[in-house]
Amino acid sequence: MPVDAWDGDTDKVPAQDFLRAFHRNMKPGTSSADMAKAFKNYIVFGSDADRWYNKLSTATKGDMDLIDTAIEAEYPGEVEVQPTEGEYGVMLTKEKIKAEDLGTKVKVADRDVWAHHAWANKVMRLATSAGLSGTATYIEVLRMDLPRQLRTKIPKEFKDWKEFVKAVKDVDAVELELEMNEWREEKAKADRLSQLVERRAAMQASPTAGIRSQLTNTTISAPMQAPRWATAGQNASPFGAAAGGGRGNLFAAPRPYQPSRPLVGDQRRILTEAIARITHHEDTEAGRRAHADQQQEWHRTHGAIPMTVNTPYPLRPGRAPVNSGECFRCGHQGHTNFQRRCVAPQDQCLSIREQQWRRIATQALREAPIAVRAVGVTSWEARTAPEERRKAGWVLGCDEPPPGDASRGPQVRSPTLTPMYTATPESQVIDLYAVGIEESKRASVPFICGIQIEGPRGERVRVRALEDGGALVNAMCTALYEAVRHRIGELERSQKILRMANGALVPSIGSWVGFIGFGRARVRARFEVFPSGGSWSFLFGKPLLEQFKAVHDYGNDTIMVPGEHGPTVVANQMGQ
Repeated sequence: MPVDAWDGDTDKVPAQDFLRAFHRNMKPGTSSADMAKAFKNYIVFGSDADRWYNKLSTATKGDMDLIDTAIEAEYPGEVEVQPTEGEYGVMLTKEKIKAEDLGTKVKVADRDVWAHHAWANKVMRLATSAGLSGTATYIEVLRMDLPRQLRTKIPKEFKDWKEFVKAVKDVDAVELELEMNEWREEKAKADRLSQLVERRAAMQASPTAGIRSQLTNTTISAPMQAPRWATAGQNASPFGAAAGGGRGNLFAAPRPYQPSRPLVGDQRRILTEAIARITHHEDTEAGRRAHADQQQEWHRTHGAIPMTVNTPYPLRPGRAPVNSGECFRCGHQGHTNFQRRCVAPQDQCLSIREQQWRRIATQALREAPIAVRAVGVTSWEARTAPEERRKAGWVLGCDEPPPGDASRGPQVRSPTLTPMYTATPESQVIDLYAVGIEESKRASVPFICGIQIEGPRGERVRVRALEDGGALVNAMCTALYEAVRHRIGELERSQKILRMANGALVPSIGSWVGFIGFGRARVRARFEVFPSGGSWSFLFGKPLLEQFKAVHDYGNDTIMVPGEHGPTVVANQMGQ
């Protein structure tokens, strides 16, 4: 390697570094006299170093050992101040690895290494410099600062730094890379939803916001259609049991709701064969390695495209097959994740892609439902106490009573639980649903989500709610209120009368006012209580959606709720 001529400026190149480079450049076996003779050619002419060299004696100029001694005396080196062990300890506690870096490779000594390996080597050097390598000092500080995806894959306690570093480096890098790729996809979706919220806020603040709001709330009433399944001798349901309307709407009449249907015939056979072609490995070391290869191949083939029935995903070894009544979160049988009942630790949960695939495959392969005339109240339901119905496993809308009941046959009647009312001058009549407000939306399954209602003593009652942006009020069914009344408190008097899709008037039992939680957000809100006829338990209407500033992404079937600590993305719990 060539050596640049030296000018004596020690701020740029210390004399000691120049001397070492000069000696490295000399061929092995070169005599001291020959090196001294060549030395002058490595000095910049007219520089400070050149003037120093010219002052040397002839004897010194002819012996390289004497030149080395003279240059050390003229240009003494500055010794770098090393941090103390305490300072190394502070540096150690500040050494962090970001979640964005997990599953990536970095350059170390011009070689590609996993980012968490490079980080582990660095903290080991700092721990050694701090004199802590044989202790567990500061390990818990660094462990708690690790990204969740890495922290959950290592033990909680270590005897020294060597054991901690080994545990970090033993984490399966390929599995970590796959998990972080899925995490980045979910983060990108959340970022896009945040941008939508910001754009929406900017639009609301624009000078034309008032005009747009008026146009949005303008509706053109359509002629009321008669209930499709009403027959002579039956009362038409005020809740429009055969009606459709907007997303999850159970009241408006324009079109019947069409749920997503299971596959049949050749489509079902093709999907079943596609699932069978992907080997479901046993939970062994070899099986786990083969599963990791399957995942890599899937991601190379499909990338970040949305999950569909045409993209079967490899199943985690040792977990239940699809459409076997398994929990979509952990893949085990015996429970589901309905209302977050799955308590499996994070490291035992399935990847996001596999959870999506299990849900899609189960919906596609389930048995086709038996058609019923209407969702209402059967003769057995009408004469049976709620406690007995719950013990018998009663399902709303079932035309048949439980085994052992003498009453048989399609005895469905209207869910009109209260008499019809005529509005008085003191009453406030409110259309529960604005007919036609969501006619432009495509048909889709209802959006079910979990909310928390806070009682007067700080209790939080978890409720599954039906989200419906077309409902003009928030409402709780009387049956649910009676079940949670002792926890959420009494109602305020209400003069509101709710008008159903068929024009029937149903008075509100009362109004509840308090705090409601959704995602990580919390607002003070109001809802009315009235009998729903079993159509729903809690109606998450337009007023609540506006209070939470919720944004519905119909493509991903998720709702983004902004909060103080960042947005929360809530997935549809329909079918869970």
